[in-house]
Amino acid sequence: MMGKIYTAAILAVSLSSVTVAATEECIRSAEVEADRIRFVETHLKVATLQCTGYEHKAFASLYGNFVKENRPYLVQSSKSLNTYLKRAGKLPLSSHLAVVANRVSMASRTVSQFCGKSRLAAQYAAKSSHPAMLLALLPVRYEKPATMCQG
Repeated sequence: MMGKIYTAAILAVSLSSVTVAATEECIRSAEVEADRIRFVETHLKVATLQCTGYEHKAFASLYGNFVKENRPYLVQSSKSLNTYLKRAGKLPLSSHLAVVANRVSMASRTVSQFCGKSRLAAQYAAKSSHPAMLLALLPVRYEKPATMCQG
């Protein structure tokens, strides 16, 4: 009898631990927005580094203008994204962004007109009121890092 109660107690504790862990790994809407903003910035940074040559010589200034114009969004998104990464026990922000940059870099090899499409997005950035609006223009698609939190 005592063994069954002990087993039931261990099972209950184990199940509650799984629920807490699953909850902490989910991502909130503000954190997704932050991740999307940093994805746009990272994508444009990768394009700036990869798309060289005469036809892409304006990339560095386009990227610089993007960062300058969106600095408040980038600062706030770093805070929100750090909150998620710490809560979920993930890599630090710099490592997370390096993983994103590597994914964009690898995908750029197979995406048709990566540089041209990225340049178009960077040019549109000057007219955009919010950096996440550029997601639809980027040739490499954004991938949410976790499922959405419930409630």
